[in-house]
Amino acid sequence: MREIDLNASASGYVHALVLGAPKSGKTHFAASAPSPLFISDAAEGGYATISSMDPELWWDAKKPPTVWAIENAFQDLSPMLARLEKAKAEGNFPFKTIVIDPISIYADRVIAEMVLRNASDPKANNDKRAMYGDLANHLRVLLLRVHALPAHVLWLCHIKEGGVSLAGQTAEKLPAYMDFTWLCSNSPGLGYELHTAPYGAFSILGGRWSVRNASGKRYGLPSPIIPSFKSIAQVMKLDGVPSSVSMPGFPEGANYNWPPKET
Repeated sequence: MREIDLNASASGYVHALVLGAPKSGKTHFAASAPSPLFISDAAEGGYATISSMDPELWWDAKKPPTVWAIENAFQDLSPMLARLEKAKAEGNFPFKTIVIDPISIYADRVIAEMVLRNASDPKANNDKRAMYGDLANHLRVLLLRVHALPAHVLWLCHIKEGGVSLAGQTAEKLPAYMDFTWLCSNSPGLGYELHTAPYGAFSILGGRWSVRNASGKRYGLPSPIIPSFKSIAQVMKLDGVPSSVSMPGFPEGANYNWPPKET
């Protein structure tokens, strides 16, 4: 049992579910986080976006993200997590952000590998409902292990019909494990945006962080906000914000005067 001290300061780590359609800027956003490790699906290939990015979009233009690719969910992921947990125990954790890229494709891979495994076992249970239950348990253990690491965690995920593109009850439960649920969009004429509050059909967007202005009114993050972790860090005043938060197209940085003053 762990007793929670409500007066203690927050850990400073962000655990966020980052939703978006393909090519909506999810990878661009995640690559702007400090010292990120991408745990990516080898077949999905979203990590290829990083190599074509302007390095100035990264947290540190001289330090590109690290990518570990998953080719087999059951064989590859556990050793990866064990390696990270060993680094944590030894006190030399090398990353400041863990990016699961994307959890929706990883979940599809898990189901596909279950089907293949069961096809060679005549005694296996091929009930899809049982598989979805096993998937939910698998993802829950993954969530707990990753969130125990000393780093920000960004879970990239595809969308469908205003919600999370995951099978079974996991789609409903996943946001509950997060501090934030955000949506990346790429609109003609507007470009990339990050929505941090309910937007369109996405009522699940938001987070537990807020700040009070001089009049006592509380505000969450600006929405939409420039889709860079530098913007998030600037507004939330997270430790380790770069001395310059400038971004291509925004030479003066985000310059968010937050929370807004009441007129």
